[in-house]
Amino acid sequence: MDVQSLLVLLAELGVGIAGFAAVAVAVASQSSGAHSRLQVAQVNTMMFGSLGVVFYALIPMLIALAVPESPAVWKVPSFLYMLSHIIFLVGLLKRIPAWRRFPGYDIRYTWFAVCALLVSVGLNFYNVVFLGTGWPFVASLACGLAIPSSRFVQIVESLWNVEDEPSANVDGETVE
Repeated sequence: MDVQSLLVLLAELGVGIAGFAAVAVAVASQSSGAHSRLQVAQVNTMMFGSLGVVFYALIPMLIALAVPESPAVWKVPSFLYMLSHIIFLVGLLKRIPAWRRFPGYDIRYTWFAVCALLVSVGLNFYNVVFLGTGWPFVASLACGLAIPSSRFVQIVESLWNVEDEPSANVDGETVE
């Protein structure tokens, strides 16, 4: 499989995760009626992360139309993606203390996102400085797609936990 096909595949996966984010928002609004700031942050992470992968997967293809067979095809998007992930990483690390106060917040997903961001930044830095090829950029896009995927798992897990709690019926009895 060539690099262009992998970019298209990652873009398609990004669109799919964005679609699942929309479905998760609809289901969550039906079950609870309101969204907490934590849920809004999780959905924003899913939407911006997955649509960011779609956007960055298309950049090398557009550059290749203008200057084919140039290292700029991979160095420019790698640099831009690295820069966006550094900004996201700093913002994420600043928000951890505030998010810890929310009930239901799980730090494991945040540390997973931090690790994925660090790997992505490292791959892109190596690509910009030394290589100028496609595989580190594609690998960093896969790391970037892992973040909204983990947020999707977190949202689905929280929906299952809400449905697993016992509820009272009309007579006041608890129903399993």
